[in-house]
Amino acid sequence: MSWCRVDPVGTVYTFTIARKPTAPPFADAVPQIIAIVELDIGVRMTCTLTGIEPDSVYVGLPVRGVFDHIQDSTTLLRFAPRSQE
Repeated sequence: MSWCRVDPVGTVYTFTIARKPTAPPFADAVPQIIAIVELDIGVRMTCTLTGIEPDSVYVGLPVRGVFDHIQDSTTLLRFAPRSQE
């Protein structure tokens, strides 16, 4: 195996809504949309969605990766609807 760059574009494969914090740093981030995104290259990855209300998420939603700086030393890769670009 080796590292390679990919375009973080894909679709929501499946998702769930967490109504309780999944960890202490996310106590203020509920409900949290946890999804599996299938990238256009065929790889699936677990992530959280941002920039969308839980009632608007659906399987097949086109998404793009975005970086979310949650603390001085922590940056997460999340996904947002492509219409947010």
